[in-house]
Amino acid sequence: LNKHSDAPRMDRLVMGAGLVCANIVRPLCSGLAHLLHCTSAGSYIAWWSVDYISISIAILTTAFVYGHFAFYCSAQLQLLFLVSTVGLLSTSLMSVLAVASPTVRNAAFLLFVIFCHGVPFIYELTLKFGGGRVHESVPAAYLYYWVGSLGMFVFALLVKESNMPERAVQQPWNDVFFASHQIWHVLVNAAFVLSLIHISEPTRLGM
Repeated sequence: LNKHSDAPRMDRLVMGAGLVCANIVRPLCSGLAHLLHCTSAGSYIAWWSVDYISISIAILTTAFVYGHFAFYCSAQLQLLFLVSTVGLLSTSLMSVLAVASPTVRNAAFLLFVIFCHGVPFIYELTLKFGGGRVHESVPAAYLYYWVGSLGMFVFALLVKESNMPERAVQQPWNDVFFASHQIWHVLVNAAFVLSLIHISEPTRLGM
């Protein structure tokens, strides 16, 4: 942010919120949840709720970053994206609280994540490859970072769901070191960092 101190104040505020929530608040809450959830039954519910909320806030604030810069020239589209994102997050949270089916809860959360990432990304791709003079303002490097971040999120999900490598190794040490859940967290943290690096490119922040 100091590098872009001459950028518009709103750009720096949106970017700062995304950086703090995704790369400081969320990892801190996740770490505390993993350490303290086993202290009591009440702590189990409380700390995993904190973890879930921190993840949701991280996705929401990074979505605000994506939407702010993707729809930079249209305040109406920014507002529409913001309201839609908050609405989907509310639906996801309500499904967690009121719906017993894990399938429904996971589907609601997945829809929220896909919307947050997918809509701005598709819009940027349209600007880049749709022709006309506007596409010149979307640098290729910006899209490469974004694709890398999305790919890392997908890879993290595949690792978590496949329970690899412990399913293949089946050794006692693998429950402590290099387990799929540990790899999942490393990849997710890296993906969040990568997702915000591309926004900090001089061609985007303060453009």
